[in-house]
Amino acid sequence: MGSRDEAGAWCLWLSLPEELREKALVFTDGLAAYEAIFAPGQHQVRRKKTNHPDRTPEQYPAATLRKVKYGKNLAFSKTWKNHWLAIRYFLYHYNLDKLTKNTSLF
Repeated sequence: MGSRDEAGAWCLWLSLPEELREKALVFTDGLAAYEAIFAPGQHQVRRKKTNHPDRTPEQYPAATLRKVKYGKNLAFSKTWKNHWLAIRYFLYHYNLDKLTKNTSLF
């Protein structure tokens, strides 16, 4: 994802749209650089399970499998727009599922 220093944390934070930054809840492993960047109300330290973003890209092909066309080999959607929408659809439902399972966010 990037460097684990204060500059890397700033780059990550500033890469998010402003609307998202206002409402974001960030989970990190407690590195001092993160605590210096993220506001206390928006930052929660979790000592476990910070690796799930690393697994997420591996879930994209499996979750969007029905969106791809089959031929002699497995390929992406016929158009870039269809592929993008399939990934967006997956992310929406993936995040919605995570929200409903984590009642501490409500």
